[in-house]
Amino acid sequence: MRICDELRIWFRLPERLVIFTFGLLFSKGLMAYVLANLMTFLTDFWNLKLKQALAIVNLQDGLRNMLQIHVALCIDACVGYRWMLILSSLLYSSGLFLLAFSVPQFFFDNVKVCPVGKGQCFEKLKDTPFWEGLALLILGGAAQVIPLYSLSFEQTKTVKAPQGFKPTRVKIGCCLCKVKIGGWRQLQQSIIRLFCFGFMLLGTITSVYGFISFKRKWHQRFLIPAIAIGISLLWFTCGFPLYGSRHLQPSPLSTMLHALVAAARKRHLSYQGNLEQLHHGEGEEKLPVTDHLKWLNKAAVKSLTDDNLMMDEKIRWRLCTVKEVEQTKLLLNMIPMSVTFIAYGMVKSLGNTFFVEQANNMRGGVPIVVFQMIQGSSKGVVKSIYKTVFEKRIKRNKRQYSDGVKIGIGMLASVACCSVASLVETKRLKALGREGLSNDPNAIAPISAFWLVLQFFLLGAMEGLAGDGIQDFFGHYAPDSRRYGPVFTSSLIGFGTVLNIGFIFFLDYYSTSRFNASWLGDSINQSRLDSIYRAYIFVALFNCFFYAYVATKYSYDNIIGLPEEEEEITFLEVKQDEPAAAGADQQSNQEQVNVELQKISVKIGSWRQLQQEIIRWCCIGFMLLGVSISVYGLISFKRKWHQRFLVSAIAILIGLLWFLCGFPFYGPRLLQPSPLSTMLRTLIAAARKRHLSCQHNSEQLHHGDEVERPLLTDHLGWLNKAAVKESMADDDLLIEEKRWRLCTVKEVEQTKFLLSIIPMSMTIIVYGMVRSLGNTFFVEQANSMNGGIPSVVFQMIQEFSKTTVRLGYIMVLEKRIKRIGRRFHDGVKIGLGLLASIICCAVASSVETKRLKALSRNGISNDSNATAPISALWLLPQFFFLGAMEELAGSGIQDFFGHYAPDSRRYGPVFTSSITGFGTVLNIGFIAVLDYYSKSRFNASWLGDRINQSRLDSIYRAYVIIALLNCFLYAHVAARYSYENIIGKPEEEEEIPFLEVKEEEGQVDVDIQKMPLR
Repeated sequence: MRICDELRIWFRLPERLVIFTFGLLFSKGLMAYVLANLMTFLTDFWNLKLKQALAIVNLQDGLRNMLQIHVALCIDACVGYRWMLILSSLLYSSGLFLLAFSVPQFFFDNVKVCPVGKGQCFEKLKDTPFWEGLALLILGGAAQVIPLYSLSFEQTKTVKAPQGFKPTRVKIGCCLCKVKIGGWRQLQQSIIRLFCFGFMLLGTITSVYGFISFKRKWHQRFLIPAIAIGISLLWFTCGFPLYGSRHLQPSPLSTMLHALVAAARKRHLSYQGNLEQLHHGEGEEKLPVTDHLKWLNKAAVKSLTDDNLMMDEKIRWRLCTVKEVEQTKLLLNMIPMSVTFIAYGMVKSLGNTFFVEQANNMRGGVPIVVFQMIQGSSKGVVKSIYKTVFEKRIKRNKRQYSDGVKIGIGMLASVACCSVASLVETKRLKALGREGLSNDPNAIAPISAFWLVLQFFLLGAMEGLAGDGIQDFFGHYAPDSRRYGPVFTSSLIGFGTVLNIGFIFFLDYYSTSRFNASWLGDSINQSRLDSIYRAYIFVALFNCFFYAYVATKYSYDNIIGLPEEEEEITFLEVKQDEPAAAGADQQSNQEQVNVELQKISVKIGSWRQLQQEIIRWCCIGFMLLGVSISVYGLISFKRKWHQRFLVSAIAILIGLLWFLCGFPFYGPRLLQPSPLSTMLRTLIAAARKRHLSCQHNSEQLHHGDEVERPLLTDHLGWLNKAAVKESMADDDLLIEEKRWRLCTVKEVEQTKFLLSIIPMSMTIIVYGMVRSLGNTFFVEQANSMNGGIPSVVFQMIQEFSKTTVRLGYIMVLEKRIKRIGRRFHDGVKIGLGLLASIICCAVASSVETKRLKALSRNGISNDSNATAPISALWLLPQFFFLGAMEELAGSGIQDFFGHYAPDSRRYGPVFTSSITGFGTVLNIGFIAVLDYYSKSRFNASWLGDRINQSRLDSIYRAYVIIALLNCFLYAHVAARYSYENIIGKPEEEEEIPFLEVKEEEGQVDVDIQKMPLR
């Protein structure tokens, strides 16, 4: 009993109960790509017609989304979250078990593909448990989303510490930390929330691995998630007794139904505008009803019959409060806007149907999950870009239009997505026609599948903008019903997906009657998806115009303030009352700026800032465009290095000509002293005056034009003599000669800082050695493994990991490290990067061992040009860790250089590149040493003529040892370093441009105040 009581005490906080949902979150990740690729299961294995498979996939996807709103009503009314999660998991697991035993091999004597005709396969599918399993899967999938999200992520929403409270000390293990009241709770919630994301991500990664490993084994793809859900459900029930009592709550949809019924019953009543005649709830302010939708006002008018039924349950269907009536009006007002979201669901359904079929019928051997991962990543990327570039500026002008603009851009992305898909499909059909494969239903088009990247990216952008915007609009327009925002969005998407079936059959009827040939054949090669996509363009374009019309006619008076100023309402949970925050935001001064006959209200200096940011984004855009063209060139010109080099050379020449066009507009050339030349002069001056004696007399030191006259530090005291003035010798010298004999105190101290960095810099050399592996051995590994994935894909993942790790480090570690000690921040960052170098080499060694074993099993070890029968996707972790190492260690040494020697900060990137380059050159000698060692010790070189004749696994192990020794050396050097010179927060430091002279900022024409530096 004592243990049970202690467990109850420990689990008294709701976020700790989230631990019992980790297994179900992992299972949710496992299912990420199973249902998204159901189209492949039906067309490639059950050999169904394209039209039949499309109807099944859209029906299950649409019903699964539409049923979520009914699940929400059941949760609110009677069931509750825990029982609904248990019921949904049982349904989900049972449905997957039935689908696992509906694969063709159980009905056609171990034949993996249905051997009979397409029409007969559909009839045979009716005799399998597929339909029962699909029905259970729809019910389980619809019922699991809401309770799982509410019992996991919603319980870990961070609560802000009350303002005005001083920090307190909290003991965490053996450490005593200084945190604000509520800060420990907030940290705990953040950690558990990260674990939730981690378990879902782990499940998704496992799902991706399963799709690549079990290429034609749908039995395992269904069975493994079913078992995982069953085990996770057992773990969830272990924490069932620790949950509190079930809380039921009224639903906004039932409230709307009550108001409509009450208004219909009292349609003959008259209301004279008397407040006493209206029914107000307890504690509500007595406000009059609005004139909009007047016929609903009668639902709040009291009658004599209502007084007799005041304590009866039937009163709910005859009398509503004013607040309930106004809430109903808000929900009804959203119906016109909601109609425009249906076409969004129709376009979204293409991602799980036609797009999947396109990817499976194009050359390259790229698994469809790769494109679906790009689609998922683009959602996050586009949302971040929108938030950075547009959102704040839109909110600065008119906050209430932010959600509308976001949805509108998402609608435009749907038009662009369908247009790109139509162009790619036209190109695919032409490629089939050139090869004479148009009539072959199973032919693979001789065109790279990477042409599909753009349409998947735009599909993800549409989901990130329109889908997210719909939820935000619903929450901001009807804040009391905000917890129904995701459910409302899913229901609209589901309705659009189901409606898509009718639209496809309409196109089939139209094409058959108009052209005597259906646009939707039995297979994708016998269809005209390009024409179907054009029809979707017209639908999406018409929907954009209709949305623009509805949005402009809409009333945004109910849109509330900034999201951070809104009271947070939990998702499908009872909201506890919170004290209102005191005070209001102060409005900043503004100035009026005339720009091309338009008057724009902006903050002081923000027009210049906006211009700089737009140009900055243009720079990034041009670089990104160049990278995209480079990737396309590497994929298209696979063995044409002549074109690869020539195109780059021509582009540089054209760029140089454009740069020369602006040459006359640049100012005069301004030279400036270099910190390296200053260091050299100081060393020579100190060597020349090595016999002088320094008495630490301020008058004896040379300060130049400096106002302050500080003394020299004792560190590296032999350099101090460079600033000591000789009796008359220094005064008689010319200025140029004097520079090499006498330095100022500031120059001497700057030289000391630069020399002090040398020990730390030595530890970065190994970073350069490991980094050089990415362009050498890693590329050869990628080209010698199965899958046909170009090495440029892995290099893109490497760059993507740099961004991911940077964001993860900023969100999780940076603030906490700075809170403990700002000075140690750069050192910790470099240390984590060096640890990533060890993991990178260790993973590379394991993958190479696996590759060599695969070659040996197939008896092709001696074939120098053989491709190892192992998926190249095994290389993903080592490229990811290589990118993480570059981001952490590379940017860490730049920051350390800038913070330790701020006067030389502009040399930080150059300094880092030089050390990295030295490590890369030193890598040649290290490889030669390994070659000599292996020959003398094993009589066989580890580095053969080809990668298959080499032992890269042993070479990688040598790099692991070097990286490990370097980590210990770095820890030793960093622990003995002096961090006294590390300056304040980066945002408080004055920005110094990279290898350029900083020009003085001009003043604004309207002389209000000086333009800020940033």
